[in-house]
Amino acid sequence: MKGLVFDIQRFSLHDGPGIRTVIFFKGCPLQCSWCSNPEGQDAFINIFFLMDKCRKDCFKCVNLCKNDAIKKSNNIVIIDYSKCNYCSICIEKCPYNALKKVGNWYSLEELVCIVSKDIKFYERSSGGVTFSGGEPTFQIDFLKILVNKLKKLQMSLCLETCGYFDYDKCISTLRKMDLIYFDLKVLDNMEAELYTGKGIDIIENNLKRLSSVVSEKITIRFPLIPGITTKNHNLNKIKKLLADNKINNIELLPFHKLGIKKYEMLSKKNKLKNVHLLSEEEEVKYLNFFSSFNVRIEQ
Repeated sequence: MKGLVFDIQRFSLHDGPGIRTVIFFKGCPLQCSWCSNPEGQDAFINIFFLMDKCRKDCFKCVNLCKNDAIKKSNNIVIIDYSKCNYCSICIEKCPYNALKKVGNWYSLEELVCIVSKDIKFYERSSGGVTFSGGEPTFQIDFLKILVNKLKKLQMSLCLETCGYFDYDKCISTLRKMDLIYFDLKVLDNMEAELYTGKGIDIIENNLKRLSSVVSEKITIRFPLIPGITTKNHNLNKIKKLLADNKINNIELLPFHKLGIKKYEMLSKKNKLKNVHLLSEEEEVKYLNFFSSFNVRIEQ
């Protein structure tokens, strides 16, 4: 059994307490417009096209591809993943290193070996391993066994989830987490479908069921996307949902543009590239709005 992972970050000081190793799984049921890891949305290996390295008089990759999966359009490489068999010949033969593979298959043993290298740092800093993505529960069969192996090594585990998962299939694994970051974004069904591709009913129901058994382990993560998640009616719904489910911890994530370049490299459209960043005054306003909870803002 193997899991598809697009990044592994060791010595991370984010995504949970202490020093952590963060494993980023590929595949997500949501397609959030503001996603800073668009390469994590697809449940298959991607290829980054690094435009600044590509020579306009080259495009050797187009001729190399025997499956006709690579096209040239307006001096940009376009990859048709329905035709790609991930042979990696285009990546290996590119004379300018303008193509980069995104995603690798890891066995359980390989991942356990990688995260075990830093056990002493976890112990000294009260850190551990964080499962991120994408959506980790998208590969629940693999994740379940990985979690069991790491728990036998007495590692502290954290999971970041968009909340859209099969509750009955995932709950036994979620119970074993020491911390769960649960995303809440847009609580209006029509707006949720517009900006994330899915409605909110499954996410709300999962939060309700999960909080009834492990509410003390849950921290809500709420992205502050100007003009979308920060609308007054959405803010009030978020606050009510926390109170109804007796969840006290919330972390605010100010909108940033760190992932914009990735959309270009994947030939994906970035719908929010013109959205403004929050000012310090705005951040303080939202902190005050949630002041009745244990609230912090990601810096």
